[in-house]
Amino acid sequence: MMGYRKPAEDRAILLEEFTREGIDPEKYFRDRLAELERHKPRPDPRELETLLLLRDSLLRDLKKSKKTRSAKRAPARKVKKGLSRTKA
Repeated sequence: MMGYRKPAEDRAILLEEFTREGIDPEKYFRDRLAELERHKPRPDPRELETLLLLRDSLLRDLKKSKKTRSAKRAPARKVKKGLSRTKA
């Protein structure tokens, strides 16, 4: 947690930035991890772990947001005028 924000807020801000810049988060992390793996001296394990954890959490949030946007709501039931819902 950085500052006073919750981790979920940080992830939402990062996803907004990726969207604003037109960058696919999955492709970005795949390319960045491949770049780190190509380095002759071994990459810092903490950097690799951080990227992997960040990638996993962002992609999980992205998939959740796609599911909720694509889910259809059931149509509202219509109530006939003049009839009460409760029995007297």
